[in-house]
Amino acid sequence: MIAFDEIIMTDYLLDYIDSKEIREVVQGSLNRGESYQQLSSTISKVSGGRMLNGKTEIELDINAESIRLIANAVIFYNATILSELHQHYRAVHPDKAKEILRFSPVAWQHINFIGKYEFYNRVSLLTIQEVIKKLIGDFEIDFSAASQ
Repeated sequence: MIAFDEIIMTDYLLDYIDSKEIREVVQGSLNRGESYQQLSSTISKVSGGRMLNGKTEIELDINAESIRLIANAVIFYNATILSELHQHYRAVHPDKAKEILRFSPVAWQHINFIGKYEFYNRVSLLTIQEVIKKLIGDFEIDFSAASQ
């Protein structure tokens, strides 16, 4: 079994060396993993890291899962916006739609993690569709700056 595993690994390494496409896919995957780790690190450092510390194993697990939940909420929010923008620009400007495909949903520069959050029923709630309409209507996205 060990020799069989070594044959498979050797075959993969030779394919990796020979194929630029495989190297690009692997590099992209590594970049996504690194971006997710940076996002998680940023979330854990909110308020000086004091709020997401724990003393027991259960507290540490809860904190780790809380960080994962927040990170996944950020990624979902970004992916939803990017998907809607892509659909809009696909009909209006196909070249811009292709550029949107290159954007990462693991961005957090536009999100404020520090502050007071209140989750309760308010009379008027801002929906994701309103955010997207505002993005499309109020300004033009500079695709050259975003893809650098």
